[in-house]
Amino acid sequence: MMEFHIARKARERYGFAESLFSYTGNVVFANVAACREFAHRINKVRDVESIPNRWFMPASFTPWG
Repeated sequence: MMEFHIARKARERYGFAESLFSYTGNVVFANVAACREFAHRINKVRDVESIPNRWFMPASFTPWG
C-alpha cells in the first residue's frame, strides 16, 4: 500500500470522490488497478490525446512501477 497527499485544488480539478481521501487529504491505494484508474482520471482532464507530453503514468506514484 502507498499513501500520499493530494491537494484539495487537484481533487476538485480531477473530480476525485472525496470518499477516496482521509480528512487530511491523503489517499491510499491498495492495488495497481486503483492507481491506474486514478491516473486515467488525471489524463482525461489533461487531454493527453491532444497533448501527449502531459501523460501521467500510474507508475509515477506506485511502489510497483
